[in-house]
Amino acid sequence: MSDSINDMSQWRRVSKIAVVYYMLQFVKHLVGQFIYLIPAFIALGNLFKNNPYLITPISLGIVSLIAVSGLLSYYFFRFRIVDGAIEIRSGIFVRKQLNLPYTRIQNVKFEQPLYYRITNHVVVELDTAGSSKSEAKLAALFRPLAEALKHEVMMSKQSTAETEPSEDSYGAESSNRQTLLGDEILVIDRSLSDLIIHGLTNNRVWIILGAAAPLFDEFAENLGSIAQYIGFDGSQWFSLESNGWFGVGLAIFTTFVFVMMLISLLSVLGSIVTYYDFRLTRQEDRYIRRSGLFTKREVVMPLRRLQMISIRQDWLDRLLKRANVHYEQIGSQQHQNPNQPQAQQKVMVPSVRFEEVNHLVHDSLSNPNLESRTYQPIHRRFLVRMIAFIAAPVALIVAIIVGLNTESAVFSLLTFGGVIAVFSAIFYQRWKRWGIDLDERYVAVRNGFFGVNQRLFERHKVQQVTLSQSVFMKRHNLYDLYVVLASGSVHIPCLNEEHALLVRDACLLTVERDGKS
Repeated sequence: MSDSINDMSQWRRVSKIAVVYYMLQFVKHLVGQFIYLIPAFIALGNLFKNNPYLITPISLGIVSLIAVSGLLSYYFFRFRIVDGAIEIRSGIFVRKQLNLPYTRIQNVKFEQPLYYRITNHVVVELDTAGSSKSEAKLAALFRPLAEALKHEVMMSKQSTAETEPSEDSYGAESSNRQTLLGDEILVIDRSLSDLIIHGLTNNRVWIILGAAAPLFDEFAENLGSIAQYIGFDGSQWFSLESNGWFGVGLAIFTTFVFVMMLISLLSVLGSIVTYYDFRLTRQEDRYIRRSGLFTKREVVMPLRRLQMISIRQDWLDRLLKRANVHYEQIGSQQHQNPNQPQAQQKVMVPSVRFEEVNHLVHDSLSNPNLESRTYQPIHRRFLVRMIAFIAAPVALIVAIIVGLNTESAVFSLLTFGGVIAVFSAIFYQRWKRWGIDLDERYVAVRNGFFGVNQRLFERHKVQQVTLSQSVFMKRHNLYDLYVVLASGSVHIPCLNEEHALLVRDACLLTVERDGKS
């Protein structure tokens, strides 16, 4: 154990710069509760409007509250490292004490906000199995000390492991494309152009817009005054009398293109902020992912925790021959924190070229044969089920509404047939995407709609296999297959009985024979 770690056997506080971190976390918490605080903000705005002289004292009071919160959080947080465990005491009004042995720690993550880079401090997050969020967080440690702590935790986990994984479990030898970074091997990095493509092909701005939905009414009320301020006259743009149908159509199209360009720009900016300077490196038996523009984040994933590799492509990814590679690890679904973006919780490589996909998969798994797989399709009764239970009810409701408004039975029947045809085409495309492939070591599952998702996992990683059969499926000897891993479950619908039993028996036989997970 290093001397710096030995020196931490007595109770101590984190670095003083943590006060800034705690203050910003308090502000972040308030912003997260913005929807619930809207009435308070409205009341405060009315108070300022009627009593302008109160703006300064109330603003100073709010700033003082934030500062006091940060100081108290810093003062009441203490920790020590003793006997292979991290002990933490925290809490202002409710005191908490945590004893976290190294053996319980599943992952060590670093986070370095922009204001920490000057002093070379990091936030250390410690994850444990079964926890929905970080079990413990050390708000400000000097980076060399944090690295020493991570090294101690990883060495403790490795020495206490019951069985050491074989070398071939972690993939083939590193290719010539890998370069050494100290004691780490660079597996892949992402350029700025890759991040721009990722932002365009994986537009997640709709999630942000959905979260901001409560503000839309207020924005709509002020939209007219904003347009008038910038000199935009909507009545002239969208006037049929002055522009005609062609002019109005062109104005609508131009507005649509402008809005989509703005949304795409926001998505690209989000991609750059999240994945800037992305590097995935390998150090012995673990991967280390580093990225971030303003806040640099580091996630360590021991390869023994890798459960499944997921290769995901949206329709635009397929056109550009790109994919996102996800490393699904133990508890990846349990650890989902709704207050954090997905990219902060998982190891994901964005906008990967096809040849790089094979490189990544071969580096993690031994002989995955990803490019030579032949997928067994699911049964066509899947189409019947989707049309009968989804398409037909929706088509019937739409046809009734159209019939009541038009009073035309013919038009109503045409509407019913049109809706059924559209849904049938959609479900047919989805049925064609479904497939499963089984070999001596791996199970591969494919699904999608316009895009394609491929998931690959080793048979000995399976924890549970369930076969589900409804009354309608029993007549045709069909099963829905559910495979449970430590990272989550995989569902394959409408498999014929022979193939479903083959997959179930093969997985359970491998688990019983190998005795590892």
